[in-house]
Amino acid sequence: MAIVRPITTRSAVLTLTLGALALSGWGAFAYSGRSSAAMERERADQVSRLETERDQLLAERTRLQESVGEVQGRLAAAREDQSRSIRARDQARADLAAAQQQLATLTKRLDQAKERATQAGAVTPAPVRIAQRLKQQVAQAWSGLVPVPPARIPERAKERAH
Repeated sequence: MAIVRPITTRSAVLTLTLGALALSGWGAFAYSGRSSAAMERERADQVSRLETERDQLLAERTRLQESVGEVQGRLAAAREDQSRSIRARDQARADLAAAQQQLATLTKRLDQAKERATQAGAVTPAPVRIAQRLKQQVAQAWSGLVPVPPARIPERAKERAH
């Protein structure tokens, strides 16, 4: 037979205290388990958002690189157009200078011919026609010169969007 001892207040308090401590320990353990699971879910969501954002940024970077390539191509074409225009302008100026030089020479020869003609007493119409024709050619060359505007640099893609 078992001997049953009466529970003393001291042992009852100790038992209740140990039981309360055990329950609070298990409660803290359960709470920490739920908290860490919630934190894991939150971190997984954050990682997912960051991966999505990274992919979007990579796509944007690729698009911007393509845009930069297009702008560089248009800029090179504009520079080439400007270079051709400048060469054409310089050639027109050279042609004009040569025509002016030729006109000056013929004008001088015309004046000499007129002087000889007045000394001889007759007017020679051929040098006059040549001089008039050259003056018309020079006037046409001057009217044909078109000022070359500065090259237009393409706008940025973002400025076009606004």
